[in-house]
Amino acid sequence: MHEPVAVSIEYLAEWVDDEALVTPLGEDLYRLELDPMPKITMSLRNGRVRRYPRAGDRKRIPRYADVFEAREIGPQALRFVRVVERARLKRITCMVSTQVSETQLKEVLDTVTVLGGHWERVFGGFLTVYLLEGCTYDPVHALYGPLPGEPPVAQSP
Repeated sequence: MHEPVAVSIEYLAEWVDDEALVTPLGEDLYRLELDPMPKITMSLRNGRVRRYPRAGDRKRIPRYADVFEAREIGPQALRFVRVVERARLKRITCMVSTQVSETQLKEVLDTVTVLGGHWERVFGGFLTVYLLEGCTYDPVHALYGPLPGEPPVAQSP
């Protein structure tokens, strides 16, 4: 079994993720172990903000646990070619409010792990959770309860 390795991945000419983690699977195939970090730039000339990948490219870029093909372009450097197999996971993203206690957050993250899911916390406040497609557990609901006007629903993992 191969171990994950840190690499940089050139997804597009204008977007390189320098902090990627992949598991080599052989024959130019890799499994992505962390979601790609988007690149955000701002023009000082016109104040225009650009986000990479752009909306049109997002569907073709791999996400956590996807298997993709890439070419080695240097030491620990890959150039993305295509997604070979999508992970059968649903992705849930939310902000972690200061109103959420660390104990409460830990309970939700422990539940995600027990259910065979994966989670990533970026910049302290952004939480991304991956759960198997058929899983009905809602980590956002578990953290914040029902939305205003929404009837309470029992949460069962």
